[in-house]
Amino acid sequence: LAGLALWLSTWWIRTRPRQLAWLLPLGALLTAAAGLVDFRGHWATGLRGYQSAYGASVYAIAGLQAVLAACVILFAAGMAVRAARRMADGRIRAGYEALALLWGYTVLQGAVGLALTRLFPVLAP
Repeated sequence: LAGLALWLSTWWIRTRPRQLAWLLPLGALLTAAAGLVDFRGHWATGLRGYQSAYGASVYAIAGLQAVLAACVILFAAGMAVRAARRMADGRIRAGYEALALLWGYTVLQGAVGLALTRLFPVLAP
């Protein structure tokens, strides 16, 4: 869902920049929620970082995702204020493009981290 919000915001910056005031924070919170759901899933299984190298790597990846998601949330909040004040549009969008780059990286890193911690152990012999 966070990737869909990112794609939609890329389209809306040209057509409806004022709508970014609610879409950017929503997408940033969805990005953070995805990482939190993965973290809670590992925690619920009883996996702890001190028990094994796998546990340590899982929580290191989750920690990196949390830091990136916090940066995206703060950056999106600033861009939402700019959009609400009509200071973000299709012409002046350097701040939005930096946010979109960080956001896209965070979503991709989350997907790779999810595949690494959830899919790889299932496929490994």
